[in-house]
Amino acid sequence: MPKSWLGKQRNFQEGVFVMKMLINIGKSSYHPENCLILS
Repeated sequence: MPKSWLGKQRNFQEGVFVMKMLINIGKSSYHPENCLILS
């Protein structure tokens, strides 16, 4: 596989991870008791 493809895949996965983390932080700010469940 070309390195550019691997780079895009990694960046995509990192982006998804950051998105999930931000969503979890946003939810936990409204519902602190859910922070441990989501993380």
